[in-house]
Amino acid sequence: MRAARSAVGSARFPITSISPEIATLFGFATQATGNPTLAFLSYYQILEYFLFSMIRRAIIRDVRSELFDRKFDEKRDASVLKLIDIVEESLLGLEAKHLRTLLKEGVREELLKDFLENGSWNGHFSNKGPIRGVRALNAKDKTTGIIDQVAERVYKLRNRIVHAKDEPKYGDSKVLMPESREADSLGPDVQLIRFLAMEVIHESQGR
Repeated sequence: MRAARSAVGSARFPITSISPEIATLFGFATQATGNPTLAFLSYYQILEYFLFSMIRRAIIRDVRSELFDRKFDEKRDASVLKLIDIVEESLLGLEAKHLRTLLKEGVREELLKDFLENGSWNGHFSNKGPIRGVRALNAKDKTTGIIDQVAERVYKLRNRIVHAKDEPKYGDSKVLMPESREADSLGPDVQLIRFLAMEVIHESQGR
């Protein structure tokens, strides 16, 4: 007598494989609850870890798109120079631009909007928020995309934490001192960059 086939399918659990370095940084950031500036920088280091691989992926996509363009002619210097420009512009860009590329490649915009719109942030990311010298975030802004806004805010905040003295080239980005009132208010920004780090780690699993 044939055994009855079970109507219940087997479950497949997602598997996340990350490097020991990323595991260490993520664990350290998670445990640094009493030091929000240190937690923020640890999550930022995770973004930096994936920076080049995401930029390289964007370069490959853009070069491939150009090569398959019907107007591309390998015998014309102008066509070859355009390929060179794509690579140079991507590799030689400023860190702020690289961060923007990373987030566009590695973060799902709809989930980012959901994170910002449905969290209990109490106006933290608005113009009246407690952190000075950083970009306010508005998912409904039609002039600047939300990922561009977030990249600008994260980069400016990183500069305010990292630089030990005020430097003219960073404009109004004054030093954000540990144990200051602003540092004590960083919680939502730490949650934001933690979300970004998790998104980039998730995206790296598909490569």
